[in-house]
Amino acid sequence: MPEAIGNIHGKNSRKGARLETAARKAIQSVGFSGCRATILSGQYSHLGIPELCGDLKLGATIGGREATISCKQRKNGAGFATLYQWLAEPYTDILWMKADRAAEAIVAMPASLFCQLLTHIPQEHRLEPPADRYAALRHASKANQYALAALQRLEGTEQPEEADPMQQELPETDSPPPF
Repeated sequence: MPEAIGNIHGKNSRKGARLETAARKAIQSVGFSGCRATILSGQYSHLGIPELCGDLKLGATIGGREATISCKQRKNGAGFATLYQWLAEPYTDILWMKADRAAEAIVAMPASLFCQLLTHIPQEHRLEPPADRYAALRHASKANQYALAALQRLEGTEQPEEADPMQQELPETDSPPPF
């Protein structure tokens, strides 16, 4: 993993990146080559651009859109301890949980079972990896272009820079200005 630019890659973000990489590789290993990381998802999810939300894109359509995965990891499993205890109960494979006033239940299961279930998604719902993994960032605001350029420099995939017409020098002439 590249070293930090300023202070954007702290210990927690590296730990999260390891979890995301492990999840992506596990999902790809069961035939989902289109599963990919969402570039800078934590920094840009507030923009509401679907391509920039979530940690991983599954590489399959579910309910008419590409499914998104959010990866969470906690020191010593804090916050997850009860879930692990419930999953350890005999003959429990999947947890179906709902808070009293929540609109919808949530489901938790071991990653290995999730990967097994993925194999049952028909091929026509699976997506190929995009040819341009930076396309979503290009559609974000101009301020985000600096983040894209920094990421490309780190990965060694920097795009050729277009000349800024405001920074070009004017040619020398002997004639006076036209005004």
